[in-house]
Amino acid sequence: MRKQRILAGMAIAVLICLAAVLGLSANPFQVTVTVAASTRVEVNTDSISFNVGAHQVGTTPSANVSVTAYTNKKEGYIVSVAGAAFTTTDGDANTFPLSRLEFQNIDNSNWVTMSTSAQTARQGGKTGPSGESFNIPFRLNLTGNEAAGTYTTTVTVTIANPS
Repeated sequence: MRKQRILAGMAIAVLICLAAVLGLSANPFQVTVTVAASTRVEVNTDSISFNVGAHQVGTTPSANVSVTAYTNKKEGYIVSVAGAAFTTTDGDANTFPLSRLEFQNIDNSNWVTMSTSAQTARQGGKTGPSGESFNIPFRLNLTGNEAAGTYTTTVTVTIANPS
């Protein structure tokens, strides 16, 4: 037993001397990983339509627009919507302002009058690679004074990271 300890001690001494002679030493290093930031939104609905009766008053049933938000930023995301004025070739655009269109804020369930300025529809956290999918409901709020015709508008859906 004593012989084994002596031999083990000598082996360790030889290894230390060998390491010193060969110039072996431990030099630690750091690893740095940079993950690119990504924030994007996909609108999965091409269009929505409403067919309303003459002199219809009040709100229409809602139509959903499917959206998927993606972000890997820890601050999360804000999805906003904004519209352009309704246009028409056979009606009277003066009787059909953009404010007739409303959307539902997903976070608080309030109905919001559309505007040409971006307004929040949903605020969420960091998503996984498959994103976060949700529907933004839209509806019309009619006064009954709208002229007959077909009216169109473009709604823009944007995504940003909170600051």
